[in-house]
Amino acid sequence: MVSNRENPVDLREVQRMIGNSLDLFSSLVEIFTEESPLQLAVITKSVDNLDAVDLGLAAHSFKSSLATLGAFEASKIAGKLEAMAKTGNIDGSAELSKKLKSEYEKVFFYFESRQWQKDWDLID
Repeated sequence: MVSNRENPVDLREVQRMIGNSLDLFSSLVEIFTEESPLQLAVITKSVDNLDAVDLGLAAHSFKSSLATLGAFEASKIAGKLEAMAKTGNIDGSAELSKKLKSEYEKVFFYFESRQWQKDWDLID
């Protein structure tokens, strides 16, 4: 299994949270891979439009989705965007948004490639 340092998703923590329910996690992954491109697009648009309100709402939702799936690094970045938006000062949000997109792409590829299914069974 890919070590957690290299893996964008902490499957051990996911299993700790939801148990060894492959069916449940598979459903969550399917929903995420369908809906997350739109979530990221809303964040990007909010940053581009300097819209702190929409950014805060979108980042909060995305943060939660990512955390539920064990994508904690990406979730942390979304949380920073959310916190920034709450202050109303979103200077620097474009750079954070780029970091989020980069981390998100790792997560998305991990799920789309189905590598997570191979790793799931290797967790002891």
